[in-house]
Amino acid sequence: MTSATTPPPAVDITAEASHGIEAHPSVFAHERRERGFRIATGGIWLLLVAVVGAAVVGVARPDTFDVAQEWLMLALFLATITAGASMQTPVLPGRGPGPAEPSRTIDVGATAALALTVDHGLTDHHAAPSTVLVVAVAAVGLVVGGLLAARSFSGRALAAVLRRYLPRIVTVAGLVVLLRDLGAARPLRAALLEAPPQAGAVVLLAMIYGALILEVPLRMEFSTPRVGSRRDAYADALEESLTLGVVPAATAVLVAVAQPLLGPPALPLILLPLVFNQIAVRRHDEMREHARQSVVALSHLPEAMGVVRPGHAARVAHLSTEIGRELGMGRRDLAETERAALLHDLGQVRLVRPVPSGATVLAAPADQEEIALDGAEIARASGVLDEEAAIIEAQAVPYRHHVSHRRAQPLASRVIKVANAYDDLLTGASAGLPLPGPDAALERLYLGLGHEYDPRVVDVLDALVHGVSGQGGSSVEQVRT
Repeated sequence: MTSATTPPPAVDITAEASHGIEAHPSVFAHERRERGFRIATGGIWLLLVAVVGAAVVGVARPDTFDVAQEWLMLALFLATITAGASMQTPVLPGRGPGPAEPSRTIDVGATAALALTVDHGLTDHHAAPSTVLVVAVAAVGLVVGGLLAARSFSGRALAAVLRRYLPRIVTVAGLVVLLRDLGAARPLRAALLEAPPQAGAVVLLAMIYGALILEVPLRMEFSTPRVGSRRDAYADALEESLTLGVVPAATAVLVAVAQPLLGPPALPLILLPLVFNQIAVRRHDEMREHARQSVVALSHLPEAMGVVRPGHAARVAHLSTEIGRELGMGRRDLAETERAALLHDLGQVRLVRPVPSGATVLAAPADQEEIALDGAEIARASGVLDEEAAIIEAQAVPYRHHVSHRRAQPLASRVIKVANAYDDLLTGASAGLPLPGPDAALERLYLGLGHEYDPRVVDVLDALVHGVSGQGGSSVEQVRT
């Protein structure tokens, strides 16, 4: 009697739903209204903050701190934190924020919370509030601002907001305790106040920057990556903290340094450039999303004309991005690969005699070349898809030509070639297609290994189909479902 371990069943990747890349043109007007509401709300808050600051300056000298002014300063920080958080992209209930979000902007509210912490580390307050009060001001401002951004006060919205801001609240609490409560005989805050201002500012800058990097694991615990593996999401979050973390850290220290000189208006004045930057980045993201939706709409043209099977472009795009992610492609390369995959069959609209069911895997090499060239020409005509056009044009190149240096073939083109062939073999409807299952499709691809297809790409596809991934379970599960 012999015993053998039963291999894991192969999974049909083409069953992956194509939701998430469907075009929804009616969403744009709603997005513009929502963005206008957030900008208007944030502008009103900042205007009120400036008015309160000006009033405080008019009734008290900025270098005089009594109990009344200390409470006014806390109110100023509370209003600014709330205003900044309300201008962030709303958190959708049930889906955590994190590095999977398309835009990378500085959260003005979270930066103001850091400024509140640093202000009580560099500035000598004669009526300094308690540690609990400082943390409470930061927490209330972030949570209320997040709920205003979501335009919902439901329990689900509150849970989503807490997932976004709880890591920052923990960071603020840790910094406040470190500055004010550790070392009963001589707290760190006392040492910073006695040190030269330049030295104190540098020490605080390093502390905050380090705290933001240490915040990454906590953020990952409360976020759920929408695409890719958890390792990808962690790497993106760490990269974001390393590159962008210096901005909120430096801004918080600058507020603390400028506050004794400018008084309460220092907070809104220094944060104002971040607000304008956030508005500009949001506008850029909106334009980018419009362009992406245009690509999605264009990708439906072959399907609408009946020359390609419904959902083929979406499945190839999804599978191509999964393979590219396993191969270590960056964000920009993955985005270009997705767009090119969505448009890879665009050239079929010019065919006089359509390919049966649009399955180009069985088409003659000359026909494949013609489809690729025509699709690239249509993409270039848009004026904004030159990189994608180059990928589309090279998808019909046999891998052996790339190896022999007869004709270069980008990695994205090799990925799309394999993903397209796999979907054709499983969902085509001509000349013996579809094949019985994923293993049969992979076997057919292996017959062209090194000749038509890049062996490395086919190996990655095989690993994904059988649930073996080098980047963790998240991306694999997404492909297998």
